[in-house]
Amino acid sequence: RAVITTSFQYQTQLWDAAAGESLTPPLIGKRFSTVTADGQLVMHDDSTLVYDVRPDDRPVEELRLLAEALSGHRIDDAGGYVPLTDDEHGAVWTRLRASHPDAQPLTPQRERAWHAARAEICERDERWADAAAHLTPLIEAQPYRWRLWARRGRAFRELGEWEKAIANLTAAADRGAEDPSVWLDRGHCRAEQDQLRDAAADFARAAAMGVRHLEPLQALALLAAGDRAGYRTVATRILDFLNTKAQPSDPIELLVWPLVLPAGETPDLSKSIALLEQVVTPKCPDAMGLRTLGAALLRAGKTKEAIRRLEEGCKMRSENFPSAWLLLALAHHRAGSPADAKKWFDRAANWLDDPDSDYDLEWSDRLKVRLLRQEFEQLSAAK
Repeated sequence: RAVITTSFQYQTQLWDAAAGESLTPPLIGKRFSTVTADGQLVMHDDSTLVYDVRPDDRPVEELRLLAEALSGHRIDDAGGYVPLTDDEHGAVWTRLRASHPDAQPLTPQRERAWHAARAEICERDERWADAAAHLTPLIEAQPYRWRLWARRGRAFRELGEWEKAIANLTAAADRGAEDPSVWLDRGHCRAEQDQLRDAAADFARAAAMGVRHLEPLQALALLAAGDRAGYRTVATRILDFLNTKAQPSDPIELLVWPLVLPAGETPDLSKSIALLEQVVTPKCPDAMGLRTLGAALLRAGKTKEAIRRLEEGCKMRSENFPSAWLLLALAHHRAGSPADAKKWFDRAANWLDDPDSDYDLEWSDRLKVRLLRQEFEQLSAAK
């Protein structure tokens, strides 16, 4: 009559097999779970946890009262989650004690422990709005803990609430944060808000704290800010790494992109192309790698080979690949095939300009398509 499910995160839940409805909230437990005849949910691996999952026979109204007492909220007629006033909350406890004289409100310590446990579960399950809600009372109680601010900043970043994320991550930094992810997350949020020089500084700070291969993000942010001198300084470091130290196990595609994106730059890409060809092989094809390899070949003047590689990448990923389409437009333009160039450009432009499109590009991807589109439009106008 009941089904137990356990996720890869060792989150166990009991379900009504006939109705398909959950009988318990998600329970943190061990790898193996069983239900005993007397209604105990037993989770065991290296140790054992036991949950009492017997049906609760108390009246629904009593359970509702208990929920209101413990949460400090009620469900209104419209299904809204409404906070109780202090007087209402006191009245709920008075009614509850009439049937349960020993009932006591949660102590502040237990309430914080509950919020802390729920915040961790919500973060693991990527329920970011709930995670932020549980982290808020923890921050109010312990505003000096920079990790709480950083975690709420990360939640707001995942929600796309950039200003709130920046404010929380800045609060974490101001309180002595020691985790480079604070600056990495804030850099992405600032870039989304077009605070590009500040974003580049955050990426540089995270890199100085030990995070590898952040130079591409720093270079892209400087390029987007119009700081070509700053961009060239970082791009030179990237190229030096690719020419002297890089191995196929490094993120070659990520490292090469800033070098091939802007028009008018002339880096020697021969070693970068050789590395990409080691990464993107017939046995291990990759649409993104083929796109970057095609871009590098195009910048190196190997137009026909660039077209072949870019078309291979497009066949692997037929939809939502505007950067590859724009690169093909540029390649065909340089090959003297204006009709083919226009075909690929129109495909990218129609996709990017469609108000009904549901794409959601990150700041770095928006930069790529913007610069490639501008380059093609300038070439077409000049011709």
